[in-house]
Amino acid sequence: MTDEATIWLGKDGKRYGPYAVSDIRAWLADGKLTDETLAWQVGMAGWMALSYVLAAPAQGTPLVPANDIRPNKPPAFPWQAAVLLSVVALVILRRRQKRRTPRSLG
Repeated sequence: MTDEATIWLGKDGKRYGPYAVSDIRAWLADGKLTDETLAWQVGMAGWMALSYVLAAPAQGTPLVPANDIRPNKPPAFPWQAAVLLSVVALVILRRRQKRRTPRSLG
């Protein structure tokens, strides 16, 4: 193998390779592979469609599978934090109430 990036291919639960990107592009042009063929290369978290892998700007650039892309929204406030804040607020309020309650002089 040369310094060219290499890609592993997956078919029927088995993996094949690694193959040079130039070979894979030739096989795509010949119809021996499809854009949906599963592919993987070093640095990827999992197997993805060959079309995504070949579209990557450079080897080592992390790719995110399409089903892992999340909309840009803030993370949900954890319910545990809400409960903890409520308990702390109740403790503070009870302590303040005890200080304000007049003691009996009897």
